[in-house]
Amino acid sequence: MNQNKFRSLIFIFLVIVHTLSVPAVSAQEKNRFQVSGVNNDKEVERFFLDFQRAIAADNRKKVASMMAYPLHVNFYSDSLKKNYRIIRSATTFLKFYNNIFDNALKKFIAKTSTNDIWGNYSGIATPQGEIWIGVFCKGIRANKDCRDYEIKVRTIHANSVFIDRSKQNPTPSL
Repeated sequence: MNQNKFRSLIFIFLVIVHTLSVPAVSAQEKNRFQVSGVNNDKEVERFFLDFQRAIAADNRKKVASMMAYPLHVNFYSDSLKKNYRIIRSATTFLKFYNNIFDNALKKFIAKTSTNDIWGNYSGIATPQGEIWIGVFCKGIRANKDCRDYEIKVRTIHANSVFIDRSKQNPTPSL
């Protein structure tokens, strides 16, 4: 084999090895929220960052506007028992804001990265499902393909594994 052919083969081999070693971003990674009904990951990331900023700024009215009502809030008064509450309005949500967003949950939200949130057919969630975000069609849904939708928080597992022992918020009665 002459030297030029050998060099060409080596070059082709190196190109192939390099191509195979470069991590490719799969379609699933690029569209990680598609199964949840969102075709653009940036929409979910933007919503979550706005949610983080509103919590950090203690902008309660903004946070209330980001909830889907009826909102499911799960309070855990002990490690074995779930206490579910349904909050039907922004007014009621604001009344129990401090019970829902204790210091530990606020810190958790602040440190959660948009890379940590994930989606499946049930919705979009923080790492262990502490907060669930839903995609809601606006108007009458004629078919499964919903193009006009809004993203809202639909479930909060308040003080689940992040119980703020300094305050010991009791489970509120709604």
